[in-house]
Amino acid sequence: MAAAGGVLLAGGGLLVALRGHTWSALSARYRAPAARPVDAWEAIDRGDDPT
Repeated sequence: MAAAGGVLLAGGGLLVALRGHTWSALSARYRAPAARPVDAWEAIDRGDDPT
């Protein structure tokens, strides 16, 4: 049973290695904006609400 499980895991890893690059991924829309922590303080100084 352990050997069969190992073979299944190895086969799954091989499948991911061969076909993983064709799978869809998250778009840039889901990435957090690269904001500096200072930007929030500057927004407060301008009178804007940074939240």
